[in-house]
Amino acid sequence: MTKEVMKISLLHAILVYQTWKCFSLYTVRSHLEMWKQTVSFSLPSVIMQASLYFNFDLDVIDAIVVGMDLLREESKGKCEKKVYLFSDLGSPFGNDQLDTITEGLKSLEIQLTLIGPDLYGGDTPDEDDNAASYSSTSVVHRKEKTSQQIAGENCMRHLLESLDGETYSFSHVLPMLSYFQTRSIKQTTVFRGPLEIGSQLKINVYGYNKVREEKLASWKKLSAVSQASSNPDTMEVQMQRSYHLNDDDDTEVEKENVAQGYRYGKTLVPLTKIDKDSMKLPTERCLSVLCFASNDNHAALALSAFINAMYELNTVAIVRYCHAKNAAPKLGFLSPHIKQDYECLMFTALPFSEDIRQFGFASFDANKKWIPSEEQQDAVDSLITSMDLTNAQRDEDGQPIEALKCKTTFNPVRQRVFQCIQHRALNPDDHSLPDLDPVIASYLEPSTEFKARCTPQCTKVKDMFRLEKVEGKKKDIAAENIFGKIENSNKNGKVPRSSENRDETDFSMASLARGEVTQVGTVDPVRDFHVIISKKDEDRFDEAAKQMKERILQLVLDSFRDQFYPKALDCVKTLREEALKAGEPMMFNTFIQETKERLINQRGHEFWLLMVKENVKMITEAEATDSTVTETQAKELEMME
Repeated sequence: MTKEVMKISLLHAILVYQTWKCFSLYTVRSHLEMWKQTVSFSLPSVIMQASLYFNFDLDVIDAIVVGMDLLREESKGKCEKKVYLFSDLGSPFGNDQLDTITEGLKSLEIQLTLIGPDLYGGDTPDEDDNAASYSSTSVVHRKEKTSQQIAGENCMRHLLESLDGETYSFSHVLPMLSYFQTRSIKQTTVFRGPLEIGSQLKINVYGYNKVREEKLASWKKLSAVSQASSNPDTMEVQMQRSYHLNDDDDTEVEKENVAQGYRYGKTLVPLTKIDKDSMKLPTERCLSVLCFASNDNHAALALSAFINAMYELNTVAIVRYCHAKNAAPKLGFLSPHIKQDYECLMFTALPFSEDIRQFGFASFDANKKWIPSEEQQDAVDSLITSMDLTNAQRDEDGQPIEALKCKTTFNPVRQRVFQCIQHRALNPDDHSLPDLDPVIASYLEPSTEFKARCTPQCTKVKDMFRLEKVEGKKKDIAAENIFGKIENSNKNGKVPRSSENRDETDFSMASLARGEVTQVGTVDPVRDFHVIISKKDEDRFDEAAKQMKERILQLVLDSFRDQFYPKALDCVKTLREEALKAGEPMMFNTFIQETKERLINQRGHEFWLLMVKENVKMITEAEATDSTVTETQAKELEMME
């Protein structure tokens, strides 16, 4: 092998990868001195300088021989040897010793990968229709291949088939360069301890994280002054924090004498570390089975006999889990999962009862105008079906496949951050951020095929569900507020501090003293009723409505003349409004019928006349579909007998 053969240009750079955490680029300068450099952000600039310096062609086969010799000399012990050849195959080459080179690569167990032209495109008549169609569409934008390139492709095709190597076209490799993948790390245990089943049976188990949120590394603060110096070192900035009293001398306070404080009214309540530790529940590392519950879905994790027994009984184990001593206990369940090559129990966290919130929503059936027609329901069903991602794409055989699979879809936030970091590292003088990579942007926008499939359904839903913009109530900020400030101001025209700083919320010390509302009282029954039914942890509407009906009768019958009638009338209006929202018209209508009979018989007929005057009547079927009261029946009930 001559010295001239060892000159390597950019297109024929050989990337040699070994499993010793080493990824090196080998090349030879014009003065025949070989150099090796570990991959870093300065390597691309070195390659670019080399490509500008060397502007002559190189024998591709001889370049492979150089890489093979370097691997033979540098590889010691058991390792995986690979040669990546980047070339357009447009330069002359000699293939007289191709068979010998092939046998040498096989004996050294070197894997050869070519990144260059598409060797199996439309140039070969044996290709299938998909490859031919791909080549015919992509060749429009390329220069016509020279006879030298065609000969090089035939030679490399023969070499790769003999070595069972791989080839990738530039169009396939370039999108891969947009991905920044997280370094694979060894899976470590998060729990090592016994699985306790009762007091007698303990099985030692190891626990691993199956799914965990991957977070970006925290940003570091570096010194710009240190970076500009001749010896920048790590450039790390260390923070020093001190505490001082708010006095004239700024007296410093040692950190040991500082404690956290929480404001309660105007008082600061200190909470020391000892107080915090005493509030924590002391625990020991454990994984204890509390009970067994039936399981409809199979999950995953460990221990053959126990797992198979749970699997056959179709049960899951409710467990208490502490990953370390004095750690906060967690409640969860272990479910069996059996695979061909392993068996395991999967831990899934369960919420405590205090974490569960019951949200009550009004039924659509409460108002006829809210009930969708069959055509509207079919339109929404078609839209949901068209947006199904499980069959949103097609594979090479035309079969539907899932789009945006977790294994093949990268986090666009991480990709964008790493793209900016790479740009800043390669271009330190450019302080602007690069444009969003098209590959990253494709994650944020639906594909053209997906849009075309959903557009007709979206248009149909838009036509069937007409939305009208509701203008919000404009605030009267001109005359009313200005004159109000003048009326409330003093002689100097200044608004008193009490009126300026008035809190517009319904908060006061009296509200703190009232405590939790559990009953509908007579002081402010409307507020108490709203507080009780607004609790999302449990549904207490029936209980609150019963108490509200009792307070209404109590206010009317205990009233001195009409003293409490306005308050009772507000209660009736509130009960009617909330019953309509909750889909309980029958409850309110029954109450109105019973109330009329009771009021007329017990000197409450004046309040009934007040209700008729304020048009407080039963809920009719025009307002709620659950109601059986017609407008005529509601009018008849208002009449005094």
